[in-house]
Amino acid sequence: TGVAKEIHVYPKNTEDKPTVDKFVVKDGKDVKGASFNEGEEHTWAIEAKIPTGFKDYEFFKLTDKLDTALTYKAGQTIKVFVKDDESIKLQENTDYTVDAPKGTEGGDLVVSLTKAGITKLAAAEGKILRAEFVTTINKNAVMGKDIPNGVELEYGHNPDHKGKTEVDE
Repeated sequence: TGVAKEIHVYPKNTEDKPTVDKFVVKDGKDVKGASFNEGEEHTWAIEAKIPTGFKDYEFFKLTDKLDTALTYKAGQTIKVFVKDDESIKLQENTDYTVDAPKGTEGGDLVVSLTKAGITKLAAAEGKILRAEFVTTINKNAVMGKDIPNGVELEYGHNPDHKGKTEVDE
């Protein structure tokens, strides 16, 4: 019904996708590589960005495929928290579940947020979700040879159409 002097154009179907990264903790710092001796414990840290629109997610699952040169410390408590925000408290079996590796060589560690956890983290969009766990170098390790350091994040609004991102270093 007239001439528009100003028009706003936005890209269609854009979304803030979650990202994932993984570090080893050495001397209290997150690093991409460090040396450890056989039998020595070390902490891994997985970090995932909480994206915009997180309240609408149906699932958010981190899977770490541990190399056979690593032994998962059985019976440990996996720390899952929002980095730099102590006001949000997450509880295992309420806000997230952990499926720990079985056995002493490698295996999959899976941390999955529940719907309650997703709802709780909706207030933390743009912040970093962090999971920490401990492994040791076992007899399968070849000293001086790198051990693969990867993690996969599956996420989405519909379990039939999963988004996936991973880091493999």
